[in-house]
Amino acid sequence: MKKNMLVVFGPADPEQVAAEPLVVAAGGAVAYACTLDADGRCVRVHPGNAYEATGYFLASDPLAYHGWPAWEDVTHLFECAPGDTSEYLAPDVIRLDHHRPGDAGYGRPPAEFLEASSIGQLVSYLAANGLWRGEPLSSSSHAPGSMNWDGSWWAVSAVGELRHFGGDPCPLARPTWGTIPADIVMVAAADHCLEAAYRGLCPGVSTDALMMHLWNVGLRDLTTLAAAIGKPTGAETYAFAARLAVLPTPDQVRMDPTGAPVPVDESALYLVALMLAMAATPQDVGPFCTYMARLPVIYGALLGRDMFRRLSTQYMCP
Repeated sequence: MKKNMLVVFGPADPEQVAAEPLVVAAGGAVAYACTLDADGRCVRVHPGNAYEATGYFLASDPLAYHGWPAWEDVTHLFECAPGDTSEYLAPDVIRLDHHRPGDAGYGRPPAEFLEASSIGQLVSYLAANGLWRGEPLSSSSHAPGSMNWDGSWWAVSAVGELRHFGGDPCPLARPTWGTIPADIVMVAAADHCLEAAYRGLCPGVSTDALMMHLWNVGLRDLTTLAAAIGKPTGAETYAFAARLAVLPTPDQVRMDPTGAPVPVDESALYLVALMLAMAATPQDVGPFCTYMARLPVIYGALLGRDMFRRLSTQYMCP
């Protein structure tokens, strides 16, 4: 009998945070690798001991420790592994990782960042097993789970069914390209090869969008940025992204599209248009179009174009 999907995640980081909802949406269970402290309490692993876990605890029951016999129930390991209890893993357990030799994504070049990243491997698995929820684009002749950048979208070849944004399931008679959200693409690029992504070596990842992603996930101090992508580019990124702090947030625009501030500086207007387009969901079309009408024509057009590319042409401004 096929086991229910149980994904054990390693240390908390932006990639894990983005991956967890994908598992939940697919009907899988989420757990966190852990060790026991001196008082016998579960302590989630950190980067230094992620591959020496002694057990795990379920997100739905954080006080219950599951030791070595329970490893047999695990179907996926996301950037973690048990230490001296590896023999208790099921032989078909799937490792979603790219950090160590032997991992599916280890050493792969920037051009393959999405397939190489741990979250990309998860997306591939879900699509190949009828569990992906993305906007259907067109039929695919590629193997289920394959990924492709067509110049406008990153997409994955999916089987089973897809879901239109906010709509009903769309059963698939044949493999179909399903969109991969931009936030997942940014997470994958930043995690697998941040410096290369900043230099424009990752298809579909612009420097501007990457800088906004780093800012939004909390990478906001110059020391951390410099360590990740070098001091000169770190300083440039920090100066550019710091402008976001004085801009209206997507939530502000959602709640008050007629009152949210409209920047005057051209670079700030560009950032607002790009940020809102990336954040847009079908429910945002009304308020974002109201705000868009308040922008200078060229930046309103930029926001409208990018937002509707993201959501598809079926959504019209009221």
